[in-house]
Amino acid sequence: MIKVALLLGTVALTLGAATAPPQKVDLLIRGGTIYTGTMAPFVGDIAIRGDKIVSVSRHANVTAARTIEAKGMIVAPGFIDPHTHMGEDLASKDPAERLVPAFLMQGVTTAFIGNDGGGDPDMVKVLGRAKDSSVGINYAAYAGFGAIRAKVVGRDNRAPTPAEMTQMKGLVADAMCHGALGFSTGLFYAPQSFATTGEVIELAREAGKRGGTYDSHIRDESSYNIGLAAAIDEAIRIGREGRLPTHISHIKALGVDVQGQ
Repeated sequence: MIKVALLLGTVALTLGAATAPPQKVDLLIRGGTIYTGTMAPFVGDIAIRGDKIVSVSRHANVTAARTIEAKGMIVAPGFIDPHTHMGEDLASKDPAERLVPAFLMQGVTTAFIGNDGGGDPDMVKVLGRAKDSSVGINYAAYAGFGAIRAKVVGRDNRAPTPAEMTQMKGLVADAMCHGALGFSTGLFYAPQSFATTGEVIELAREAGKRGGTYDSHIRDESSYNIGLAAAIDEAIRIGREGRLPTHISHIKALGVDVQGQ
């Protein structure tokens, strides 16, 4: 009798699950080959409500306001491009430019801006403008050393005064507190090239204290000034002494004289 009761209970639960009413969703992507990044690809459905994915399955039990038939197509998470120069496009007054279709058509849905030291440290402005002027892509931003040094020291080939150094450190700290990814440099380019390693370390440390990353177009990718190997050593030193993860942008050996190093 107990076995029969258990069996009937199981059947009831199974029938209840099978007859559950479909969820209402805004968008159903149906029949595509889904690549999640964590499992083998499979043919299935993706259901979306608002801006959230609510179901990834072989057969979604939903009713959708809109359906996209994706049979024969690949459905995958968007790519993240960690080095772009689309900041001007995102700030454009032209809505078509702010969509950055060249990136979207290649599957890029998130981009980093402010690389190579060019990022405006005013994160309230940089990140906040998307609230008023819609853009076609998710983005995150670095506070750029070039923009910071030019704002405080100008384009002069000299060391900052103690007061100027304090001001630059404050700009990095403020940027981090308002959402910056970290601190970027392009030490090959003036006026950033006028800075000593020690100056960069002090500023990078402000980002490191607040969980940031150091991203650098290094001082030399060839044999133009200090040499490729020394430039890589400098980037590693900045990350180590600044106590933050370090990313070297487009690392390469530029020229036959440095190949094989």
